[in-house]
This record gives sequence, C-alpha cells and structure tokens, in this order.
Amino acid sequence: MRTGHATDAQVSSGSHLQTTTQRSTLFSQERDLLSTYEDTRTRFYEKYRHEAEEYNREFIKKYDEDMNTTLIFVGFLHVPQAWTC
Repeated sequence: MRTGHATDAQVSSGSHLQTTTQRSTLFSQERDLLSTYEDTRTRFYEKYRHEAEEYNREFIKKYDEDMNTTLIFVGFLHVPQAWTC
C-alpha cells in the first residue's frame, strides 16, 4: 500500500460522505423553501379569514335589520285584518 494515495474504500467513503452532505444541504434548502411557502399560505388564509368574518358580520347585520323592518311592516298589515274579524 502506498502512502499518499487513496484506496478504493477511502474514495468510496469520501464520495458517500459528499453525497450525504449534498443531500443534507438540499434537504435544508427544501425545508426552508417549504417553510417560506407555508408562511405565505398561512398569512394569506389568515387575511382571507379576517376579511370573510368582517364581510359576514356586516352581511348579517344588514339583513337582520332588513328582516326586522319587514316583520314589523308585515305585522302592521295584519293588525287591521285581526280587528275586522
């Protein structure tokens, strides 16, 4: 065995280590990218939920007031009929 020269086992071990390091780096980059993607989605859906809740509150308030007005109006139309019976 000559000193200064790598054996086949050492070369194989070195390339395996390099491959493992590359995979680890890629995994780390993918994890960071996924985290950024999830943060973006989370912010979008939080904003969407907030806007939807606000819209629903306003919608219900408006139609609740309209329904109350309609019921009062209908009630007034039926009162004279009840007196004539």
